[in-house]
Amino acid sequence: MNIIIRIISILVLVSVSYTLFAQDTNIDSLKNVLKSATADTIKIDILIQLSNYYCYSEPEESLEYTKKAYGIAKILNLPEQNFIILRNYGIIYTEKGQYVTARNYYKQSLNIAKQLNDSLKIASSFGNIGNTYMNIGDFEKALEIGESQT
Repeated sequence: MNIIIRIISILVLVSVSYTLFAQDTNIDSLKNVLKSATADTIKIDILIQLSNYYCYSEPEESLEYTKKAYGIAKILNLPEQNFIILRNYGIIYTEKGQYVTARNYYKQSLNIAKQLNDSLKIASSFGNIGNTYMNIGDFEKALEIGESQT
């Protein structure tokens, strides 16, 4: 029985190590492509991917990529990308425990979702806004937000 547990443990360790190595390689590749990218839309997409990668583990680094993406996307007036970027800002500030700031970004992303008339993005935005109220312990307001969408 001990040999089976050891084998399984080794397989899990190898699998996790390979996954982490693959993710690091992917991130390095994205950073290299970003350096040589000339099209602004490609830069935005890469910056968003990098922001997504770091938002839970390294929010400050994620914030830097998000700021760069937002600077470009705002000039180009790209609503789909702006929605994602504003949502990412919300996620980052939620991770940092700055729920009021996060909520403000989620509300901005909600406005864009409404402009896009995208019901999935609208629902997601309301859910994120409700979660910020839950995080500060205002369960009544969170419930009110949730019920307003049913």
